[in-house]
Amino acid sequence: MKNIAQSLTVSAALYTLLFLLIASIAFGSELKLNNNSKVVPQEIAFEEEEYIDDIPFDTEAIAEAYFLNESMNVEFNFEEEAYVDDIPFDTKSVAMNYKVEEYLKNVYDFEDESYVDDIPFNTEKIASEVFFIYYYAK
Repeated sequence: MKNIAQSLTVSAALYTLLFLLIASIAFGSELKLNNNSKVVPQEIAFEEEEYIDDIPFDTEAIAEAYFLNESMNVEFNFEEEAYVDDIPFDTKSVAMNYKVEEYLKNVYDFEDESYVDDIPFNTEKIASEVFFIYYYAK
């Protein structure tokens, strides 16, 4: 592999050198100037052109039109598919499951109720009554 790479490199160098030699002979002969001649190469002066924005150019629209045209020209061959009735579908059960899921999504926010101290509560009395009922129930 190393010999192939080396030979390619040498060949590319030789062909480049040959090309430069031929190009200098072909085009270099026209540019020969004698030091005694008074011929001076002229500078090329380009005139400045006005910019005219009269052609609306929308690259995105052109690309979309191109891709649309390309996709419209493609012939698609779709095979007919056989009807398969292997998926059982019960509309009523699907609707019920949907309703249950919707009900579960509703989160109820309970507001704090104001404290009302109108119910007298005596813990000692209730405990003695429960103890009395439990003790005598045996």
